[in-house]
Amino acid sequence: IMVIGRYYRLSKTITEEQAEQIVKELAAREDVKAVAFTDDRKMLRMESIDGEYKDIMYYAVNVLSREAGGCEISFDRFDTEALEKALKEK
Repeated sequence: IMVIGRYYRLSKTITEEQAEQIVKELAAREDVKAVAFTDDRKMLRMESIDGEYKDIMYYAVNVLSREAGGCEISFDRFDTEALEKALKEK
């Protein structure tokens, strides 16, 4: 199974400390394969273990709201760059 990572756009700017705490909480989940913010912290990239995102996103929405003062996230795009790279390597 090929799981494509997803980018989510943040509704507001967050601090480095907030970003670290959010990544820590999300990475602790067993169904999360990878989680990171872009360098400018405007986007969150998530990759699930099994391609399911419903539970992860429900959790992520709550974590961001709590840790980053009501910050909201919305789906932006699939990580097609990583997908293309993976397909080339096959």
